[in-house]
Amino acid sequence: MSFLFAEERLLVARLWFRRVVGLFVFLVLLYGLSVVLRIWYLSNAVPTQQSTAIVVMGGPLQKNAVTPDYQARLDTAVKYFRQGLAPRILTLGDGNPTTGVTRAGVGRDYLIGAGIPASAVVAEASGSDTLSSLQAASTVLRAHGWASILLVTDPYGELRAEKMAQNLGLLVEAGPPPKQPVYQGTWHATTSIARETFAYLLYVVLHISSRISDPSTAT
Repeated sequence: MSFLFAEERLLVARLWFRRVVGLFVFLVLLYGLSVVLRIWYLSNAVPTQQSTAIVVMGGPLQKNAVTPDYQARLDTAVKYFRQGLAPRILTLGDGNPTTGVTRAGVGRDYLIGAGIPASAVVAEASGSDTLSSLQAASTVLRAHGWASILLVTDPYGELRAEKMAQNLGLLVEAGPPPKQPVYQGTWHATTSIARETFAYLLYVVLHISSRISDPSTAT
């Protein structure tokens, strides 16, 4: 009789274990889906509020010149500046220590060439990835009392960058550039969102920046 009771308790314990595991898996999938939806939503965000600075995440360079992806970010920053959404632009991203060419510096030169006053552009060339770039930006922003930012980066990377900036104590509004042709196909959009979902979850869990994003758009 005691053996039967023990067997019954074991079956009940297994049933509850499966329920708990099932609930956990369901909640994880639900959270993952919410991240996907937020990534898609912010990739189409249109800023409306004024900020103290526009922050442009550094994009890739080609022969010391901006690539189409980086140019799209910079052109977007120019548009927001001219709309009066912020009085200054901060470019980010380090570069080649041998040549001294940095993504932040190239971005600054591009903005000045596009008609933005040199006094309104600040280049911060200390970060090698999204997190370290934003940490460097945070130091500059705090030193000048610029607490609210309009963040311009890869459309599908907005959520991850915004989360990092918020954790650094900044008030953030998303200002993604128009999606480049590479994102307009269903396959590229799906894979980009999948990569960013994983990168976002990796940051939330481990607080590290990821290099898994598309190399053509990674910061």
